[in-house]
Amino acid sequence: MTYIVLDLEWSQPVCREKMRIAGTRVLQVEIIQIGAVAVTDGIVSEDYFSEYVRPRYYTELKGRIKKLTGITKNDLKNAHDLTVVLKSFRKWLEKFGKDVIIVTWGPDDIPTLVKQCEFYERDTGWLPEWFNLQPLMTRQYGIDRAQITLQSAVEITGVQQELDYHSAINDAYYTALVLTKINDIPSEIELQKKIDSQQSFSEPQTDLGGYGKDRPYERSAEIIRA
Repeated sequence: MTYIVLDLEWSQPVCREKMRIAGTRVLQVEIIQIGAVAVTDGIVSEDYFSEYVRPRYYTELKGRIKKLTGITKNDLKNAHDLTVVLKSFRKWLEKFGKDVIIVTWGPDDIPTLVKQCEFYERDTGWLPEWFNLQPLMTRQYGIDRAQITLQSAVEITGVQQELDYHSAINDAYYTALVLTKINDIPSEIELQKKIDSQQSFSEPQTDLGGYGKDRPYERSAEIIRA
């Protein structure tokens, strides 16, 4: 089994009036960086994927985004469009065969990717199953909440901090290292699926951003076919 740890950075419209709408589709954000690291048999591979993505519409980066990620317009001006970058990512992903699962730190990355692809009218059926690592990690380390920052997880698990945060490839690398600190991942995934299933019956369904009525991505660690 190979886990592909994925992280994204994205830009937003500078104001609500600038938000792009096409029929019933709303483009809330645009991806500007994709980073991914492979973990096979508990070992973090030196083979990784890292690309900037040129936004089509939200080309003006908010000051907060620039400060948080360090990404500038100059970084993006020679980058490829998302459709081109995803072709490269898919080709890289295929090297690891069919027995792969995508891992994210948080519930938003894959739904964000799917939503943007839907806006661009691009297929996402090739994406593998995925899960959010956060609740697995917090449960194993006895933390009484499902969501903590990646930096907190790195510190708690004893991972050495050498890189800046809020870079897609750096965050993917840190998440991969945290993943190696989790015991019996398949069993943890199955347990989380049961927990999510039970919660889905006891709690009302909510829309946490309109990423698709049939994708229960708010159940943050459930494996989902995007």
